[in-house]
Amino acid sequence: RKAADALARAMHLKKDDPDLKLEYASALVAAGDLDRAEQTITTLPNSETSAQAHALLGEIDEKRADYRDAANHFSRAAALDPTEANAWALGVEFLRHWTFDAAIREFQAGTQKFPDSTRMKLGLATAYFGAGKYGEAIPVFAALLQRDNDNRLYAEMLGMACTSVSSASKHDCSELIAYAKAHSDDPRSATDAATLLLTENADPAQLATGRMLLAQAIRTAPHLSEAQYLMGLQRQQDGDWSGSIANLQAALAADPKLAKAHYRLALAYWRTGHKEKAKIEAALQKRYMLAQQQNLDRRLREITTFVVDARN
Repeated sequence: RKAADALARAMHLKKDDPDLKLEYASALVAAGDLDRAEQTITTLPNSETSAQAHALLGEIDEKRADYRDAANHFSRAAALDPTEANAWALGVEFLRHWTFDAAIREFQAGTQKFPDSTRMKLGLATAYFGAGKYGEAIPVFAALLQRDNDNRLYAEMLGMACTSVSSASKHDCSELIAYAKAHSDDPRSATDAATLLLTENADPAQLATGRMLLAQAIRTAPHLSEAQYLMGLQRQQDGDWSGSIANLQAALAADPKLAKAHYRLALAYWRTGHKEKAKIEAALQKRYMLAQQQNLDRRLREITTFVVDARN
């Protein structure tokens, strides 16, 4: 608001300066004065051929929830001035509203045109992830993590992708395991890495690494539901049905709607002779199957929003 006031005074001294008017309009957009910002832009003689004008009009439409017009303005800005910033803004507009296929197209083009742009690669990987194309997302996240090997966001998204695909697509998931070994303070990534090593592996050395990472995750975050669930699963696979109960109960104390933990707890109760408890857990598993998927969708939305906001 103060910037807009100062720029308004400057415009009295230099009335016909289009760049000054665009700066004034930009300040008005940031201040939330959308009507005045739009009016200022539309009075510019070259507004139809100005990429900056279209970019600002896109921001105005976005804030007004006129998403179709926003996308049109961002697209026009990118066509008039194909810079990295304009290409990013257009891709983000699609990403923000979960139009993932369109976002993929824009970010694919952006990564080819701006190969050194980290945020273009992150946008592409996030768009792949949002579209459920986890196999395509994995190598992009892995490359990002290799380049910035302390980045927790990259590790988390790589972990989510790696634990969502078949083994045929997991070659690049080794980056996640290397990260987890080097970051004992990140229990989520340690759990994801342990999941990879323990659930789809027969190599004794890798199984030992998986158990080490899982124990590390539980020591760091004993209330992490996924870690406790995985420990319960491991105990069941080892034949320790009774011992798995405490871990599965801990997982459900942290996340009562974790359907797969209810399922495994039902099996444990059944194997240990607690038939009525098993029936109750089986019913809860059916009840929370949808909620489990909704939790994954919510987490994806949170991460997508974070990517959009943090990289602007």
